[in-house]
Amino acid sequence: MVDISSENTTENENVAWRLMEALDEHRRYPRVRLDIPVAIRNGSGQHCAATLLNIAPDGIQIRCNVAIAQMLHPGGGKICQNNAPIVQTAIAIPLASGTRTLSVCSRLTYLTAVAEEPRCVIGLQFLDPRPTAQRIIDQFFEEAFNEYFASEDHTAVSATA
Repeated sequence: MVDISSENTTENENVAWRLMEALDEHRRYPRVRLDIPVAIRNGSGQHCAATLLNIAPDGIQIRCNVAIAQMLHPGGGKICQNNAPIVQTAIAIPLASGTRTLSVCSRLTYLTAVAEEPRCVIGLQFLDPRPTAQRIIDQFFEEAFNEYFASEDHTAVSATA
């Protein structure tokens, strides 16, 4: 088993680096594809749902319709540090031991329109996950890494619910 605890940082970085090289990614962290619902609450207390596209140790990418995107970023326009909305996200993360709810505050980092419905892709960065949330994230990625390195096909990392 790969230990994703802070005491084993060098080994964790090596595992993450090997995974990134294998995926030929040019990102800070590898992404794991997930096609599951995510519940979101904006700063005004409004609730909505979107589809999780992928998750990384530091955030998620979601897909939603224009109305939900407007609810999450009511000011519209370019998202920058001083206007990036903060939202609460809740995701039922599939783990070997069962599903765990990952609840974490997140900051919108980008919003992109695409041609097909649902029209919006949004990036959300986790903001200081609590210890319980961080353990869920760490366990999910430990299991994803183990599954990836145990498989014959190293072309993608994905998990399904």
